[in-house]
Amino acid sequence: METKLSRSIVSVLKDGELSYGGNQRLFENPTMRGYGCGVIAGADLLYYLALSRPQWASPYTGKPETNELDFDLYARLCARLRRDFMPVIPHFGKTGPALALGLNAYFSRYGIPLHARWCIGHEKLFERIEEMLKNDIPVIFSVGANFPLFWGNHRVKLYTLDKNGAVTPSAATRAHFMTVTGIDEDFLRVSSWGREYLISRSEYIGYTRRYGSSITSNIMYITPKH
Repeated sequence: METKLSRSIVSVLKDGELSYGGNQRLFENPTMRGYGCGVIAGADLLYYLALSRPQWASPYTGKPETNELDFDLYARLCARLRRDFMPVIPHFGKTGPALALGLNAYFSRYGIPLHARWCIGHEKLFERIEEMLKNDIPVIFSVGANFPLFWGNHRVKLYTLDKNGAVTPSAATRAHFMTVTGIDEDFLRVSSWGREYLISRSEYIGYTRRYGSSITSNIMYITPKH
């Protein structure tokens, strides 16, 4: 049985098409297009929180009434978050700990009673993902770069469901932030590049153990602030 968010994450409208979550490839700015996945994941999280808990809206998100957002408004949200809370280093991107610092600064400024921290033990990774989804909080999730051979090209497969319900490999990724919207016994449901994909839980753990590191392949664990 799948544990999932209570509503759809942001759908960005551009050229008559709606995405599943944000898509950094829609941006003209080369740094954002190439290295902005952390900002996209952060923006999708904060917009979802404002939509599902209106008291957590901010001047950045506005007070959303729908999950559908025009690309120009979405791009403005990302640009402001990048400028004030989530700076991106060209040709490098953003680390999980740095993203946690930006989220906590945002939470503090707008009185949102949450705390974010990066990197938890992988023995509790899927348990924490399920916990967050039950609390109706999207999960920022990373497939880290190859480690210690950063130049390696090993990747984690991304799957889609075909019209017959079969799981089909469609893409692959590394050094990339995504958003988890659902989890079951076998797969994570994620938003990446504006599309819905599945990631095999066992393949993800296998990648991290053989080619990656739990420091970079992990989640943003967000809990109530006491």
